[in-house]
Amino acid sequence: MTADVIVIGAGPAGCAAGIRLAQMGYQVDVLEKRPLTERPDMTSGELLAPHTQQECDELGVELAGPWVCDRVHGVRNVYPDLSWTYHAFPEGFSYLQVDRGGFDAALQRRLLQVGAALHGEVRVTQIEPHPDRVVVLDASGSRHEAKVAIDAGGRHAPTLTAFKLKREDPEFRQIAVALFFASFPDVRLDTWDRHLYGEHGAM
Repeated sequence: MTADVIVIGAGPAGCAAGIRLAQMGYQVDVLEKRPLTERPDMTSGELLAPHTQQECDELGVELAGPWVCDRVHGVRNVYPDLSWTYHAFPEGFSYLQVDRGGFDAALQRRLLQVGAALHGEVRVTQIEPHPDRVVVLDASGSRHEAKVAIDAGGRHAPTLTAFKLKREDPEFRQIAVALFFASFPDVRLDTWDRHLYGEHGAM
């Protein structure tokens, strides 16, 4: 398989790169390790910042459908002593809560609409850079070639392993817990509730 550009990963970053490049006329192959019918289980949702919403508009991705939940117009900080302060966002500024699986699917549909190729169940195992091309090998033994490769595989990006760029960082060995409720006493539905604990964090 030969293309102008290979993109590894069909999440938001990979799809955004693939859409832009396909719109510019490049032949783009996007490789995704999961089956294309499988969606990430992120039922707690995900917030899209205003600049992400603007980029979606530029990419031609309509932020509409059952995967679009609600808009967040302010943040409430709850402190260790249970006192709190509310901070409204400026007029016209809001975060958009979406179901991540549906968001990914919308991006992938747009990727195909602009002419990029999308291949599921392709797990990249090796990357070989050459002066005039990049060779990508997958778990099935297939070989993919392109002038450029973009690794949008996130924390599991194969280039991190291939080029020994991945290392443990104790600061990031933490866990964050986010809970979403249909309703909760004394909390507005359009509010991001952040519970601060001690000196160094928030939930």
